[in-house]
Amino acid sequence: MPWAGVAALDEDWLVYVGPIAATAQHAHHATQIIVSTDGPELRLRVADRVVRAPTIIVGPNVAHAIESDATCSIIVFTRPESHLSDALRERVLDPAPFAARSFRAASTIEIPTRESAVALVDRITSQLVGPQPFVRRDRPDVVTRALAILPDALIHGSVALDAIAQECGVSASRFRHLFMASTGSSWRAFIRWERLVRATASASTGASLTAAAHDAGFADAAHFTRTFRAMFGLTPSEVLFSLRWIAK
Repeated sequence: MPWAGVAALDEDWLVYVGPIAATAQHAHHATQIIVSTDGPELRLRVADRVVRAPTIIVGPNVAHAIESDATCSIIVFTRPESHLSDALRERVLDPAPFAARSFRAASTIEIPTRESAVALVDRITSQLVGPQPFVRRDRPDVVTRALAILPDALIHGSVALDAIAQECGVSASRFRHLFMASTGSSWRAFIRWERLVRATASASTGASLTAAAHDAGFADAAHFTRTFRAMFGLTPSEVLFSLRWIAK
């Protein structure tokens, strides 16, 4: 069954290991890594062209669709403002919408524990960004402040750009510019991604679609489903409840 693999969610990434199948075209705000095991090359339609390679990296907000099935692949989504996402954008994409690599993972990949999931992500990303430490540019204090207050604001407050900018002591236009320059994502797009991750985390603990949607601040399960499909090319019911989640 497609998408019936194993998944783990970390503060900075989500990793999936297992079978994959074709998806509708979609775009999200994470930098994505898709790695084949010893099977056929992956085939993705990215930015209106077909890309074939054992490993494909897709930049944030780039429309793409998986066009090949595989019995086992690895997919890593990196949080837009994470250190890892910065490293991939600067060292691998820079500034292309996608990149193809010859790196291929072993066919016997397993992540039975959280530690093995962390080790797998570290191994894959090290293959791509190289051994040299990545030094991230300091984020503006305004962006750091916005990211710190976001978790509570998603549920109990307002995440409207004007409200967050006021909380951070700058104008809305200044905040919009600083956030985009620092993360490569608009504030609105980033909020959609954060809601999606929160809802996915709730579903991973056994919450229903409706409960997961409400926990993340979506209007209802239908809103969550539309957003999930737009970002992953699949509905949450096609994916979330067939996975085996590794607990934090």
